[in-house]
Amino acid sequence: MEQFFTPFKVGLLVIISVFSFFFFFNSVKKGIGENESSYQMYALFSDATGLTEKSRIQIAGINVGEIKKITLDETGTRAKVTIVVKGDVHLKTDATISKKSSSILGDSYLELTVGIIGTPLPHNSELKNVVEVPSIGSMMDKFDDIAGDIRDMTKELKKVVSDQSNIDSVTSIIKKLDEITKQLNDVLAKNNNKIDLIMDNISTFTKQIAQWSPNFEKQFSDILNNTNQTIKTASSLLKDNQEHFSSILKNLDKILADSSGEMDSIGKSVKNINGITENVNEITDKINRGEGTVGALINSKKIQSDVESMINTASEFTDSFTSLRTIIDAHSEYMVRLGSASHDFGVRFQPNPNKYYFAGVTSSPFDVKTSRKKTVIQKDGTISENQETVYEDTLSWNLYLAMRFYFITLKYGIFESSAGVGADFDFIRDKFVITTRINDFSEDYPNLRVGLRYYFGRHIFLNTGGYYLFDSDRRDFYLGLGATFYDKDLKSIFTVAPSVSP
Repeated sequence: MEQFFTPFKVGLLVIISVFSFFFFFNSVKKGIGENESSYQMYALFSDATGLTEKSRIQIAGINVGEIKKITLDETGTRAKVTIVVKGDVHLKTDATISKKSSSILGDSYLELTVGIIGTPLPHNSELKNVVEVPSIGSMMDKFDDIAGDIRDMTKELKKVVSDQSNIDSVTSIIKKLDEITKQLNDVLAKNNNKIDLIMDNISTFTKQIAQWSPNFEKQFSDILNNTNQTIKTASSLLKDNQEHFSSILKNLDKILADSSGEMDSIGKSVKNINGITENVNEITDKINRGEGTVGALINSKKIQSDVESMINTASEFTDSFTSLRTIIDAHSEYMVRLGSASHDFGVRFQPNPNKYYFAGVTSSPFDVKTSRKKTVIQKDGTISENQETVYEDTLSWNLYLAMRFYFITLKYGIFESSAGVGADFDFIRDKFVITTRINDFSEDYPNLRVGLRYYFGRHIFLNTGGYYLFDSDRRDFYLGLGATFYDKDLKSIFTVAPSVSP
């Protein structure tokens, strides 16, 4: 009985082993499968070493697909890798694909990123952003080049060291480097915290660049390729036109040759034109080859870049004029102590919101005219004299530059025909403005003016403050009203104003 069950057990074990082998082989062969939701893409690799059919495709370490087949592309120079991706993975135009090594045995897999800002890719599209890692062979070639460079460098170093004067120079340099190193150590010890902060910022910045570079590397490459193609097209444009001109002249020469009996002079002229055409052809060929001064100018990328930079600079220069704003400011103040009024009119030229130039005139009663007169003789026989002070209006100039920093506007220039400085402080969206100014340093006390300006709406403002606050003899306070008009307001007024006919 035991002789019967022993062969039976062996046969049953063989059948189970064969069935298990075919089951696991079929599972491995099947992979993720191709169902209605899955779709395929392809990418072109310069080196597909380590990739095989059914190799896995991962996103963040999770299998999302497999390689369907590997063939040569239409040019026969690159590997066309067709992949199958699960339907719940939505790839975009800025998606990237890269080859990763899975072990030291040389097998590889593909790593995917779905993309961020691109548009969804349709079925059987090309993944253009391919990130390829240098192969071992190319790295070994580079190592050979590096080893050759090191060998040449050691030979030159041996020649240098064999000269005693060079040794002395090297010794002196080492001493100086030692001193510099000590100084650097001192600087690093004093600024260790600052250097750590700088390195942290650099690390954060490089991480951001590393995240962006796979997504935008292809775009940068396309921009450079398009620029190169544009330059080539522009360079060949002259040659294309040259062929057309040459054909036209040849046809004209043929027509004139048919009537050579009556138009000998014209025939000679055509020959001269042909000679000129040949000379022009030679010149254009030299230009296309970059020969001569004109050829160098046309084919030089540096000159093209300089011309483009010059055009951009000119554009910025013209933009500064087109964006220039013109603002008119006019106001009058009544002086309480003098019992008279001063008037200001000026134009503000503002190229940008934080800078303007002001030019204007001021009519103010600050010119003092003194006269003496004799009075009658008093009863006691004394003679008295009285001095009368008279104020007259004077016309003075204002010309200054103003720069704004946040809510403070600093001014420097000429105020009422004398040099001075000032500052304005703007509050509540520039409705309240505190104005300060000091000028007229030639007097015993300079003219310190402090005022407050409040805007009613967009154009009208109330003005109050004081003049000559340091000088008790000339100190005065004022109250006034003014208006501000912008260039757009003036254009609107001139547009709707009726025309005057003679």
